[in-house]
Amino acid sequence: MEFELQQIRIQSQRSIAAIQAKFKDSVGAVLDDAGRLKLDVKGKILFETGKATLSPEGKTLLEAIAAEVLLSTNYLDYAVRVEGHTDDAPIGGSALRNWNLSTERAIAAVKYLQEHAGIKAQRLAATGYAFYQPIDAADTPEAKAKNRRIEIILVPPQDFLSELLTSLQNVMASIENQASQ
Repeated sequence: MEFELQQIRIQSQRSIAAIQAKFKDSVGAVLDDAGRLKLDVKGKILFETGKATLSPEGKTLLEAIAAEVLLSTNYLDYAVRVEGHTDDAPIGGSALRNWNLSTERAIAAVKYLQEHAGIKAQRLAATGYAFYQPIDAADTPEAKAKNRRIEIILVPPQDFLSELLTSLQNVMASIENQASQ
């Protein structure tokens, strides 16, 4: 299991390097401890301000992400979770409209990935978080721009997560045993 985890981490690091080289300032990529690959897609390239309709550039970017990552053999059995986020400026004076907008944007991306980029619907999920999960809490135009985004998260299959949990539990038990000796 440890070797498999290392191989997945190496493959993911290669994917991250390729994503960052190809998409430069449009997409950030990180691998978390649970083996999930998270792509942070800047909102301004995908959508006009206050809108949930994908821009032509946004469509091109989603197609490229699908071709380069989502449809690669490394990730074919991963679930694809699309999360929409907004800044904290209320739309039309209502914070609820931010929630609607973030959800509508996630749905627009999911629909496009399924209908035009060949991602199977069974792999896709859409969620909106409005402004409740900012990546920059500062009250500046730059911070607000960072918070307007979608995140595409590749979630490993359940059996991988179960194996990862078992492996972590074994490591913790080993550490506890060594500490008690």
